Amino acid sequence: MTERITRRQWLKQCRGPKSSRTKRKPPDLEGQMMLQFQAAGIEPSRRDVKLNDKQPRRWRYDFIFDAQKVIMEVEGGTYAPNGGRHTTGKGFNSDCHKYAYAMLCGYMVLRVDSVMVKDGSAIDYLEKLLKLIG
Repeated sequence: MTERITRRQWLKQCRGPKSSRTKRKPPDLEGQMMLQFQAAGIEPSRRDVKLNDKQPRRWRYDFIFDAQKVIMEVEGGTYAPNGGRHTTGKGFNSDCHKYAYAMLCGYMVLRVDSVMVKDGSAIDYLEKLLKLIG
């Protein structure tokens, strides 16, 4: 004899665990930027690395262009429903320290968000900045 289940239980079994339904994989903004770099013929010197061994924290920078002394940071989670790390007080403060350190080392920091990556304005700003520097 088979056990009867309610419609609600059946739907729950079909959908799987709730955690797998509600969590979304964040967009790969850095991967999208890499594709835009390739299309524009731009190659960052380093990606997702520490600026140098003297920095006081374990900060990692998204894209570093050493020859031009430019850093590009892609800020993800700015439009997340619960807010991202970059929009919390503590996260924003940490980012301020990170960018101030990079500027003290002689680098310009170009910050872009997910909308700028998706609409192409991030690569436009980078191209204009690199052209301006020479």
